[in-house]
Amino acid sequence: MITEALLHELKNRDLSLEDFKRVVLRLLDRQVIYRRESNVETEIYDLYFRMESLVAEYLNIIGIRVVNHTDLSYVIAYPPGSSIPGVYTEDEGDNALQRRIRNEEAGLLITFRLLYEEKIREGEIDENGCVYVSLETVFTRYHSIVKREMPSSETERKTLFSTLRQFRIIEYNDLSTPDQWIGIREVILHFTLEGVLNALDEMDSKEDDAFEFQSEEE
Repeated sequence: MITEALLHELKNRDLSLEDFKRVVLRLLDRQVIYRRESNVETEIYDLYFRMESLVAEYLNIIGIRVVNHTDLSYVIAYPPGSSIPGVYTEDEGDNALQRRIRNEEAGLLITFRLLYEEKIREGEIDENGCVYVSLETVFTRYHSIVKREMPSSETERKTLFSTLRQFRIIEYNDLSTPDQWIGIREVILHFTLEGVLNALDEMDSKEDDAFEFQSEEE
C-alpha cells in the first residue's frame, strides 16, 4: 500500500522507484549529499531535490530527519536521537544508528571546526562556504588539541581524514606534504559536537589513567 502510493507520487514527478532508491540508499550510506562533490553527487542531489518531500516522509518513519541546505546545495540525514544544530526537537529517539567517532577523528573534527570559525572571522571564505588552510596548520592545531602528533605517513593520514571526507566536511587532493591545502566546508557547522567532546574527554581520561599507572610503577 505504501509502495503503491510512493510509485504514484514518483510517477507524477516523472521519477522511478530506482531513482528513489538511489537517493535514499546514498543518504543511509553516506549521510550527506553534497552537490559540488562530483558529477555523481550532482545527479543524486538533483534527484533528491525533485522528490524532497517523499524522501523526508519515508525516512521520518524510522526517525531519520533530513535537512536540505539549499543555499549551498547539500543535504544531511540525521539519525534518531541526533542533536541538530539550529533545529529544536523533543524526540530524543534511539541513537543506535549514530556513528561512533574515534578519538583521533574527534580531535581532527574539533581542529577543523576551530580553524573554520577563525577563517570566517577573518573573512577568508569563498562563495561556496569553503575556507582553506595548509596541512601544516592542521598538524600544529591538531597537536595542541589532541596532545599527539599527526600520523607521519600519508596512508595513515588518509585513513584518519577519510570519515570527515565521507561526510563532505573537507576536500583535498593530496596529503603527502605539509604545504598541501585542505578545504573545510560549511557542512562542518551542521554536525553536533557533543559526541566529539565526549570522545575527547574519554581520550583524556585514558591518558590520565595511564599516567597514574606509570606513577604507581615508579
